Amino acid sequence: MTNAAGTTWIAGTDRLPIVSHYAPALPAATQQRLARLARDIRDQECNLVTVPPLDPRLDAGFLDGAPCLLVEDHSGILYAHERGSDITYTYRALVLGTDGDLLAVQGRRVPAFEQYCRETLGLGAVQVLVPAVPDPRRAPSLACAEDPSFVSAVASAAKRGGGLNLVPYMATGGAWRLAGCIARRAGVPVRVAGPPPNLTRQANDKTWFARCARQVLGPRAVPPCDAVYGLVGLVGHLRRRARASRSVALKLTHSAASGGNLVFNSSEITGLSTVDLRNRLLQAMHASGWREDYPIQVTVWEEPLVGSPSVQLWIPLARDGRPIVEGIFDQEVTGRIARFSGAVPSTLPSQWRERIALEALQLATLFQQLGYFGRCSFDSVIFGPDLARAELHWVECNGRWGGVSLPMTLANRLSGDWSRGGFVIASRRSPTSAVRGTAGFLDRYADHLYRPESGEGGAILLCPGRLESGSGVDLLFLAASPEEARERCDALLARVTAPANSDPA
Repeated sequence: MTNAAGTTWIAGTDRLPIVSHYAPALPAATQQRLARLARDIRDQECNLVTVPPLDPRLDAGFLDGAPCLLVEDHSGILYAHERGSDITYTYRALVLGTDGDLLAVQGRRVPAFEQYCRETLGLGAVQVLVPAVPDPRRAPSLACAEDPSFVSAVASAAKRGGGLNLVPYMATGGAWRLAGCIARRAGVPVRVAGPPPNLTRQANDKTWFARCARQVLGPRAVPPCDAVYGLVGLVGHLRRRARASRSVALKLTHSAASGGNLVFNSSEITGLSTVDLRNRLLQAMHASGWREDYPIQVTVWEEPLVGSPSVQLWIPLARDGRPIVEGIFDQEVTGRIARFSGAVPSTLPSQWRERIALEALQLATLFQQLGYFGRCSFDSVIFGPDLARAELHWVECNGRWGGVSLPMTLANRLSGDWSRGGFVIASRRSPTSAVRGTAGFLDRYADHLYRPESGEGGAILLCPGRLESGSGVDLLFLAASPEEARERCDALLARVTAPANSDPA
């Protein structure tokens, strides 16, 4: 459903508004070529879009009017960008919920954040459930599925609503299993707001995505890279790339926020013996959480960067229309591995943004033809001495919700369109901070917070995890202009991340 202002609601409900900001034309010949390519890929990977036969009432999609179960399960990302990331982000999906929905969280509840979303932001009353997790290493979705009381509570809500939508961070096999358990228990239709699990896994695999991008956009659409399947190949490919580039990288293929990136100066590689290089790589990979799985991507680390655009999309079922390009954002990154620290709406010249939107739409159209449904984003890099001489390369697909799409959708819920004013996402890590705990933050900085009824901008707390651990803060800033949003963001972050007791109340 789309209104006159260009806002689309999933399956006719206003719970997840989607606003199209780029609608490039896709020639019929291009659409036909992408359809043929999708058929070829499905023929080669015959189980790519198979829905697990867990229950006949289970499928991908979204049921209009049915309650949602929100689950922020990061187990499909093997190399989360920090240890304990599920605990840090377990509440993040709450910003998608409304009256009658349910949220699964790990560990202890944070009532102050629940009240903040319900009352200050006015998002509605969401029932928060904490499944029993006897093994903390267990995937959250599986822990939910194996907790009879949790399944019973969700099934009761599904019966009352005549169905259920499972909205996972990422539509892993565990998420689908949980959805199947609920469908069997409730006896009502259940939809997973995400693609089938095999397609989910492939979309988030950097090596698989690189192959797709080459096929869709041509061989120069991605950085020079190789998929390697063992240590001997890893050493050989890394040496070869190091001879042709100043910096090289290993990318552990299922990772988020650059958590699986290992970057080396080429001079470090060429000066090591084969045995020493092998040992150094093993040490670095294991320190990053590597589980001895392959493939690993060996790639050139392209510098200097002019920009790191991320394209946010919603991919509906093919019968419901073409993929929607919701926005192009300039990612803010820090450190050698380019760790995500925030994002702002892209300020690239219009011709660059139009090109990026068109190429992203082609990639998304292939995904839709393959059977993909739901949230998706594509990350790219623009590198070169300046924009006039720069190149565009696509580096990964995030077949899931994330650090840009969640606040973007929240802003749509609060203001109708995230682009109406200034918009800044800030994710800051700080070993010490002026305030610890969600309740303390909300009280201390109450005058800085966004309040929908005021008509003015302010800070929005996206999740409580870092505040609870005293390790930083994750915020969205909305304001009348980009300049105001940035100024207010920087001023508040300087206070929040200052050493403890240094910020005057």
